Amino acid sequence: MSDLRVTDTQSFSGAEIGALLDRCFEGYAVPTRFTPEMVSVLARTDSIDPDRSLVAWRGEAPVGVVLWCQRGRRVRLGPTGVVKEARRQGVGRFLVEEFLRRARDEGAERVRLEVLGGNTGAIQLYEGQGFRSLRRLNGFRVDPARLEIEPWEVEPWEAEEVALMMDRRHPDAPWQLEGESVLALPETYRAVRFDSALAMVAETETRGVIRAWTTGRSADGVECGHRLLSGLLCAEPKRTWVFPPIYPSSVIRHDFEQSALIREALFQYEMEWRP
Repeated sequence: MSDLRVTDTQSFSGAEIGALLDRCFEGYAVPTRFTPEMVSVLARTDSIDPDRSLVAWRGEAPVGVVLWCQRGRRVRLGPTGVVKEARRQGVGRFLVEEFLRRARDEGAERVRLEVLGGNTGAIQLYEGQGFRSLRRLNGFRVDPARLEIEPWEVEPWEAEEVALMMDRRHPDAPWQLEGESVLALPETYRAVRFDSALAMVAETETRGVIRAWTTGRSADGVECGHRLLSGLLCAEPKRTWVFPPIYPSSVIRHDFEQSALIREALFQYEMEWRP
């Protein structure tokens, strides 16, 4: 579009990027605030490159943004949005086209993204640019009624070990479950373990978030994930434990879901583009 131009985000502070993202995500299905602290966390966990992230401008006003995430030759199209007053005017398509042109020019082997399952407009935009859906990413809530609650001892563990096992057991995990993302989680998360089940968890008084998860069976054939969840529930029975919608069926298997979890309505699609 002739009235649009693009720059990188290198000159933007975290507060300025956060403010622009807040405007771009106004009215989004999942209310989100991009504080400077959150932007800093995203930069680390998602491997955001400010030299390659893009801002769309109309005149002197920023009207859209897309954050560029990269690990080796693998690229992720990170948080992307358009300010409310510029939507449905081709700004999103302009940004995605420019992003993919640069990814191709820089030799990216693939570009992946996640999009909410109900965001049909964005899905159509991405499909129009050549993305294809790879898999569904689900979120879950732990169902105490499906577990035999016993006070299994959950051990503190090392984040490095959780990251290592995520990469070893799930080599094609979504970006946010890769070992590099796990290692960059903020200090509010801690690593825990029961036998072969490992996780990264963050807790408040009433809620627990399981941000990385990998499990297996013990030597006697018992599903260790059940005992890890049971131990977490026993430590604080009033706390609700949730898995955010970043988990494919290769990480949360259907049999484990049926025996311990309730699938949440909110989900994402992971999509991929190749040059």
